Amino acid sequence: VGEESGQTKDDLFGLDDLDVVSDPFSVPLQDGAELTLQKPTARPRTVDKRKPDGSDKSSKKGRRQALRRTAIGLNIVYAGTIMSLLARMATVIPVPFLPILFFFVAFAASISIIVGHVVCLFVPADTNAKGFIIGAVVCDLAVVGVRLFKFAKPDPGLFEFFPHGFFLVVLSLQTLGSLLFIVFLRQLAVSLKRRALADEATTLILMGCGVFALSLLIIPFGFVLALAGGLGAIIGIVLGFAFFAFGIMMLFKYLELLQHLSNAILGRQNR
Repeated sequence: VGEESGQTKDDLFGLDDLDVVSDPFSVPLQDGAELTLQKPTARPRTVDKRKPDGSDKSSKKGRRQALRRTAIGLNIVYAGTIMSLLARMATVIPVPFLPILFFFVAFAASISIIVGHVVCLFVPADTNAKGFIIGAVVCDLAVVGVRLFKFAKPDPGLFEFFPHGFFLVVLSLQTLGSLLFIVFLRQLAVSLKRRALADEATTLILMGCGVFALSLLIIPFGFVLALAGGLGAIIGIVLGFAFFAFGIMMLFKYLELLQHLSNAILGRQNR
């Protein structure tokens, strides 16, 4: 049939486009002719037998390790804050050897808090909290530098024209460092999807700003109260106790936030 029309058998039956294998079979035609066909077959599916890429797994493992180190840093800050509180309580107890003990405990507390901040630098970058903890560490080092400058040069020097300059510089750096660290805690809580802890951190930030503002008013307001005589002294004592109670409440909320965040991180690690 195909010879008369000038077409081949494959052109006649449209078999050129089939994907075939070399296993022919014959179909008998009229007049003794025979047409040879080949069985079409589907192309085999390719299966990717390569091992899965371990980069994602190693990345998750590295993030877990970074968070675990961050939790260790939070616990160190927690311990340092407790020591600082105990050292301050020792100053109001009339025992002869306690002032010396206060000095060593306060020094150890300051070192512990700085070390805890430094350890928190291991926080994963995807939490968007690293910049805040870097700022807190810079403030810590600046406070140490100012204190060393004051220790090396006891005379007023740079602060001679403003008697409370040293106090305000140290207070400002400490407050800024504390606020940056609390913002770091808030960002960490957001990354862990702990909204309640993030709200607690926001409350602490507002309270910290209030404490700093009141601290700045102590110097001029105290001068006015001193001029008021006995009534001014009474008002000063009442305000002092109120300020102290507010600070204690803020401190305990801060310690609670540190503990809850550390537990949240370690709880995720143990799942």
